[in-house]
Amino acid sequence: MTLLLLSILLFLVAHILPALPKARARLVACLGEKTYLLAYGALSLLLLALVAHAYVQAERSPLWPVETWMRHTTLLVMLPVCLLLVIAFTTPNPYSIGIGARGFDPANPGPLRMTRHPLLLALALWAAIHLLPNGDGESLVMFGFFLLLALAGFPMMKAKRKAPPFPSRRPVLSDIGWWRLILAVLLYAALLWAHPVVIGVDPL
Repeated sequence: MTLLLLSILLFLVAHILPALPKARARLVACLGEKTYLLAYGALSLLLLALVAHAYVQAERSPLWPVETWMRHTTLLVMLPVCLLLVIAFTTPNPYSIGIGARGFDPANPGPLRMTRHPLLLALALWAAIHLLPNGDGESLVMFGFFLLLALAGFPMMKAKRKAPPFPSRRPVLSDIGWWRLILAVLLYAALLWAHPVVIGVDPL
């Protein structure tokens, strides 16, 4: 548990300090915008891998019994989580975390009609739904941390990046696109395959 707590603290500090306006301005001035973003992304992935490693290695302290329906619910909810991840990394978005705003058309926001924050919503759902079938203290610490991190991101993004109202109509399948649905299914299958290899637990 100690290594898990330290890795989470390091992950949090590494995301808070560069986000401070003065610190970010100095880093961008020294490295350049593109190099800064690449270094920040690489550091985030490295620290995320450290958190995952610490979690896998931690001894478990059971808190509640795990039922079969909990595992089935997690498998089911991970499908929309995969779709939200695909949307986040294939849709220009000036209002939240993602690939940036280049090419964004406010008159045709596409799948952003569902949510302006697909990545944050995916993280929140992933964390919340993984608490169910992992009824131990270590899982509560890790998934609880990422759930709180995602939930805190919603008001932060709303305050930081003002979003005008989109043209009013309900989202339809054409906003998402069949190709995003196909990519989401492929991502889901890849995660099912990689889970026992990387995490050591077969979700099926």
